[in-house]
Amino acid sequence: MTGGRSYEDVFGKFDRPEKLEVLPTGYERIGDGKVGAYHTYDEVVDELKAKEGSHPDIMSVSDIGTTHEGRPIKVARITSQKKIKGKKPEVLFMGQTHAREYISAEVALGIIKTLTEGYGRDENITRLVEERDFYIVPVANPDGSMKVAQELAEKGDSAWRKNARDNNGDGKINYQDGVDLNRNFDSPEWGSRRGSSSMPSREDYRGPSAFSEPETAAIRDLVKSHHFSVSISYHSYSNLILYPVGYTSNPTKDDSLFRKLGEKMQALQTHEKYTVQKSYDLYPTVGDSDTWLYESAGVLPFTFEVYGGGTGGGVFQAFNPPEGKIKYHVDNNVPAALYLADVADNPAKVLKKAEKAPSKPSYSAKTSQRMG
Repeated sequence: MTGGRSYEDVFGKFDRPEKLEVLPTGYERIGDGKVGAYHTYDEVVDELKAKEGSHPDIMSVSDIGTTHEGRPIKVARITSQKKIKGKKPEVLFMGQTHAREYISAEVALGIIKTLTEGYGRDENITRLVEERDFYIVPVANPDGSMKVAQELAEKGDSAWRKNARDNNGDGKINYQDGVDLNRNFDSPEWGSRRGSSSMPSREDYRGPSAFSEPETAAIRDLVKSHHFSVSISYHSYSNLILYPVGYTSNPTKDDSLFRKLGEKMQALQTHEKYTVQKSYDLYPTVGDSDTWLYESAGVLPFTFEVYGGGTGGGVFQAFNPPEGKIKYHVDNNVPAALYLADVADNPAKVLKKAEKAPSKPSYSAKTSQRMG
């Protein structure tokens, strides 16, 4: 690996988060199932309803599945009714696959806010809404989101990553339970020892079978019912733009295209510039969403590892910036998402010498900390 970052660089401190008992500094003890300025799953649902109500001409919200604990998995579709020549390219954005990574849902909400509030006001945003078909899943792990909120209220910190599968059937969800949703997608080497675990207590437990979980099955079925050109899955916290595949160091036939697109998106980041690298170079993964999206569904997928809060406090703080920095990090990532959507009609055009990167103002993020 050249110029990339390894697992030890990023996650070494948190190999066994279940043993950490540190109360994070800079975060109040949360109550009432809320996480301060961050949105819990329940609050995301309320925001989506509000946005749908205020922008019914371009946004609709629907359920694509139901979790173990009965929560609907929501997707927001944003596009105008304007007809264009040919089929509108479809774009997929996903947040909070891993429960503790609350900042990833905020980026997804920031994209929704930028598209809905910019439509009819910003020429470039209006064009994108008219010419693209956006599907945005802000919280891919609703049960996990609420599990984190609960633990923050009770303990002041949460390291919860997985969903809420009751692995041992005892009616309680603890560290023996849950499935890592980003190891539960099908893969050529699914079930191998490297890149995931067969032990239910491990953070990267892959589940009993590929797509065993209602959350991953919902994403699979959504993808199969559409023809997504590109996608981004948001995670935290290592400042990376990752591209497939996760199970081998061998480059794919689209390696040059992935890197070029990654570099174009990196150039549009107004604050920290994330490192662009193959996901395998961070650590091997089997069952991740990007590998399945690329190899089985023909999508050009990326994972953005959004900047976290550092290592001065607890686990939740490490994975999520302080509340006052939410907008800062959302604004740093929205322009890249809009750019990827813009080239979704023909991503390979970025490899042509005549293609030039658009000016940054064309994709500026006009977001606030909370959607209103």
